[in-house]
Amino acid sequence: MTYQIEIANRIERGRCVGNDYVVTQRPIGQTTILARFPEREDAEKWITQRRIRNVVAEVRTQLGPSVLRPDWRKRRPVDAVASWGCCYVAAEAVYHALGGAASGLRPTFVRVGETPHWYLTADDGAVIDPTADQFASPPDYSAGIGKGFLTREPSARTRLVLQKAGLA
Repeated sequence: MTYQIEIANRIERGRCVGNDYVVTQRPIGQTTILARFPEREDAEKWITQRRIRNVVAEVRTQLGPSVLRPDWRKRRPVDAVASWGCCYVAAEAVYHALGGAASGLRPTFVRVGETPHWYLTADDGAVIDPTADQFASPPDYSAGIGKGFLTREPSARTRLVLQKAGLA
């Protein structure tokens, strides 16, 4: 999804009173205004947050028992949500889809009881946890430790998720 930031007149009571930063999208020759902001930084932040939400949503469509390692697949409860046990591959997929290290995101690890859990932390401290729905209550993100993924390039399971989600 490609977004543009354009400057547009801010009209109040039929008169131009300044400029707004307008986020637009141009699918097939048609311009759609998605949002207006008084400051460019606000428009850029909105675009970043929307991209993250879209990538997380696409990755989540590919989660389930098929992306689990065999040992985790055996432990999976019958009534588990699709994201159960998929935190590592989901976090790795979102990380690489958003640009890897250049995205400003850091792989982060925390234990939930005895179970390891992976998610991403942004430069501003925001948590991006594509599999948070597998828990009844949120993990203690403040106890998270920044770590690297096991491989520099996307793992085989992550490459599969990225390809199926159309993000590769």
